[in-house]
Amino acid sequence: MSRHSKWDDELINKLKELYNEKKYSTKQIGDMLGFSKNAIVGKIHRLELNRVSEEESSYTAKPQPNKEGNYKLEDIDDTMCVWPHGEEVITFCGKSVMPGKHYCKEHFEKAYLRFNKKGTKKE
Repeated sequence: MSRHSKWDDELINKLKELYNEKKYSTKQIGDMLGFSKNAIVGKIHRLELNRVSEEESSYTAKPQPNKEGNYKLEDIDDTMCVWPHGEEVITFCGKSVMPGKHYCKEHFEKAYLRFNKKGTKKE
C-alpha cells in the first residue's frame, strides 16, 4: 500500500477497527494502512484508543506485599512506587505514586528534594 501523509475519516475508522481486533501489532497496522509504526502509535494516543482485554477489564485486586511490606517486581504497575529495597533480594515500595512521578511522596522527597536548586546536596 502506498504511504499516506494525512489521516482522513476512512483511515481513522479502519485504524480503530484493526486496533480493536486485538490481533495486529502497531507495525502490522501501519503496514496495512500505509503509515509508519510511530505514526500509528501517535494516532492511537491522540485518539485515546484503549485496547483492554476482557481479562484486564475485570476487577483484579492489588497484589499483596510480601512479609517485609515490599512488592516484587512482577507485582509493580505504573501506579505504584518503584523505590527499591534490599541488597540480595530487591523489592519495591509499592505505595501509590505522586501524579506524574515514579515514586510515592516519601520516596520522591528522598530522591529529589534533598538537593538544592544548584544540584548540590543539602546539609
